[in-house]
Amino acid sequence: MANILIVDEKPGVRNIFAEGLAWEGYKVFNVGNPASIRETMQLIRPDLVIIDPLFGGVARWDVLEEIKGEDPKVPILVVTSLESCREEPRLTMASGVLIKSFYFDDLKKKAAEILRPKARDRGDIPRDQWAAM
Repeated sequence: MANILIVDEKPGVRNIFAEGLAWEGYKVFNVGNPASIRETMQLIRPDLVIIDPLFGGVARWDVLEEIKGEDPKVPILVVTSLESCREEPRLTMASGVLIKSFYFDDLKKKAAEILRPKARDRGDIPRDQWAAM
């Protein structure tokens, strides 16, 4: 199953996301600060990075550039409370955006949608089920 890296400064948010996504069958890893991203990515090679770019009250959009610099093909799902994020030009590096607060089912659906092509490529989804996806 897919590896997901969760990056959020709030341990409670990371834990809730990790538990829920692990329940769905994903292998989940998490970090609480931008300094740990590169090393963690090298160790686990995530299939998806879920990130809230708000660290210490400051939007760190440069972190998306760092993630793409480490792995240009990894999809990024931005999950943030910053309503104004939609005007951020670097948001184009993300494969999706969810504004907190949302239902957890929205996160699960968005993660599955982003990861679906990789699952097909790896053979995790039988070919006869592709049309249903």
